[in-house]
Amino acid sequence: MVIDKKPKLLLAEDYDDLREIYKQGLEAIGFEVSAVDDGDKLYELLKKKKFDVVLSDTDMPNLSGVMACRKAIEDKILDENTLVIGMSDDPDYQQYWRGIANLGCFYHKSNLNSREDVGNKIMRDYKNFKFGPAGWRMKMLRIQEYLKT
Repeated sequence: MVIDKKPKLLLAEDYDDLREIYKQGLEAIGFEVSAVDDGDKLYELLKKKKFDVVLSDTDMPNLSGVMACRKAIEDKILDENTLVIGMSDDPDYQQYWRGIANLGCFYHKSNLNSREDVGNKIMRDYKNFKFGPAGWRMKMLRIQEYLKT
């Protein structure tokens, strides 16, 4: 599957070193990356610009990634056409992303320890989300579930 334009990705990560590693890997694989270092900035940038993918840390200053994405969904800024991926050092945090992140899209940061890892994983999930079989996409959609509650 060839993508004719660079998908737009919003990266929210408060640690400078990790943010730079992730950004380099994502850009190298073909994403146009905007990066922020806290949840308030994540929410504000979502209000200003449309993204194909949001990749967000869970714990961040000012507003958690979960709360920023939840607020953006409730305010109808984010919808089911955006792939939302949560990440954390603590796999127990996956529960906080249920209903916000798309099914199967939570990454433990230790599995994203190289530029190649993060770029390839996110691009694979994005292609499956955007261009994969309809059943696969419907299985992933969680935002619709969240909005019903």
